[in-house]
Amino acid sequence: MAAVRGAAPDVAFGLDFCFHLSGEAGGEGLGGLPCLRCGGVEHSLARACAEGGADAAVGKAGGGAIRNCLVVLTGHNLTTSGTNAGMILGDDQSNGALTVENSLAVNLKNAATSTEYAMPAIGDNDGGGRLATGTDRETVHTFHGWADYLAWAAEANPSGYAGGAAWAMNDAGIPVAKAERLLDKLAAVDVSGIAATVPAGEATTLLLNDIGYYADFAVSAAEGVSLMSGVVTVEDTFSGSFTLTVKALLDDSLTEKIEIASAATATLTERTEVEMNYDAGAGITNTVDLSAVLADGTYTVDSLTVAGKSVNATVSGTTLTITDATRDIGNTVWGEQTMTLTLTGGDGALTVVNIPVLVITQVIRTPEQLANWNTLSYAADSEGAYWAGYFVLGDDIDMTGVEYNSAFTYTDMFYGVVPENPDLNWTVKPEYAPLSFRNGRTGGFRGVFDGRGHVIDNLNMAEWNGSFAGQIATAGVVRNIVFTNVTLGGAGATSLVSVGGTGRIENVYAHIVSVTAGNPGDSTGVFFGQDSMGEARVVNCFALFEPTPSTSVGADTGFTGLGKYHKGLGVLNNVYAVGLATGDGFVTLTTGGGTDGGYGAYATAEEFAAAVTVDADNGWDMTFWTTDSDGLPVPVTLAAAQA
Repeated sequence: MAAVRGAAPDVAFGLDFCFHLSGEAGGEGLGGLPCLRCGGVEHSLARACAEGGADAAVGKAGGGAIRNCLVVLTGHNLTTSGTNAGMILGDDQSNGALTVENSLAVNLKNAATSTEYAMPAIGDNDGGGRLATGTDRETVHTFHGWADYLAWAAEANPSGYAGGAAWAMNDAGIPVAKAERLLDKLAAVDVSGIAATVPAGEATTLLLNDIGYYADFAVSAAEGVSLMSGVVTVEDTFSGSFTLTVKALLDDSLTEKIEIASAATATLTERTEVEMNYDAGAGITNTVDLSAVLADGTYTVDSLTVAGKSVNATVSGTTLTITDATRDIGNTVWGEQTMTLTLTGGDGALTVVNIPVLVITQVIRTPEQLANWNTLSYAADSEGAYWAGYFVLGDDIDMTGVEYNSAFTYTDMFYGVVPENPDLNWTVKPEYAPLSFRNGRTGGFRGVFDGRGHVIDNLNMAEWNGSFAGQIATAGVVRNIVFTNVTLGGAGATSLVSVGGTGRIENVYAHIVSVTAGNPGDSTGVFFGQDSMGEARVVNCFALFEPTPSTSVGADTGFTGLGKYHKGLGVLNNVYAVGLATGDGFVTLTTGGGTDGGYGAYATAEEFAAAVTVDADNGWDMTFWTTDSDGLPVPVTLAAAQA
């Protein structure tokens, strides 16, 4: 965390460490905080030393003293000039009454100019800041990068600086936390974001940020390559290679050397789909056609990476074959990505190809895969309250006789009554914390499920509080699915698509043949069946009820029809039903002052066709929709299958 931040609201910091900070207050000194001890504990910015009652370690000062403070600042984003931010203290209002002693501040943010990286130790109330590099006091010093510190330490005697129980100088004269639990993290360096090539014939800069808390840099002598302030500058005349050394200051065994070479660079314009989690023996092979950017010849794959992960691959002519995407990429990488391929040609020349890809967690082709896609989805997100991934249907699927695994019901994620430990009654299970049921702001599906117009037939959504995707989080999308012959609520209280949330449901057709209502608390519905929030969006969706359900739509009937929504917040756009009582399409949660883009229920097709025109001018996606002879919206793929 940042040891301190300025009072200006437009200041944001990266992740930093305050190993020790103690304040001795007088009057308003240190923002009224008598003493703060971060003690080598890592804090997030939002709760920086929150136990002391402040939003940062020291945000404002009118007097008092700051002693024995070490700040390692990894980044900041000063969006305006005149900020009063500082590494040790922001917004000094002491008029000289504040004492700052025996403190060091190291700014690791690298940028091309000092206006982008500079940060004073103390931010003045007039916005100018003081104790920046070059204006240090006798026992307070600021540095830009560890090279700057090491140059100073070679001439000075840093051994006199002491951080009490929290930090001290090591044998090399480098200030570091004493807490052993921090040392591995502080010593580590991460060079995964440093490319092994630079474009030939182009001027390039490499910003060496987020490499590690204790890392210094050097480059080997090469014409056209220079290093200053953590920025490697490569001129357009450079050719050949150079070595970048990332020295781990706390553990030399962790030092890394990266050979960086100039290479011809090309980018494919056509996106390639990379499929994972396919059944063994399915005959699936992930290949990329490189002929648009690569001449026929002999090549060797030096590396293929995506999202920082190495992927095994081979090349034959201009065809790249990925050996095992599931193993190498893993489930947590999905969606739109760029693969970077480095090749060596037969003449020894390097070529880098940027490959736009869509990483698909699974192409679902069988009833068994569809019944259990939620299991893969949960593995695709590292946070327990969320599930994700990119899923597509690869074929029409008949779910007759196959039990669907809802996976994310209330019973799955929350305790019921626990007689042996009543404190757990109706609380979220630890693996799903801090999820709140039906609240997409706290968790849920934040991936993509794209049906690509395929049909899911004879789905029986039977599990209490079950649904196709569970609750949907803000980034989650369910789209382009055709549901036919759906049985909704075998045991009651089920939702077809989602129990609730904040995500987006788009281009979904639902043909409902049976409805069993739930109760007012746990209801049955189609899209967001039990709840939704103002951020939710339901767009171009249609439900056909055949026959009309015996239970009417209402807040107290246990049947919400199309779902529960906040009207007037832009949630509903072209969302209709036929086969419900006219006007009873859904349950209204609240009504806002804005507008929606069309919604409602109609008892008959004739009533619908008289009131609603389904076309592009009215916002319908006519690549997905068409109309039948009665004027009802029907997916293009379903209409073609029924023709």
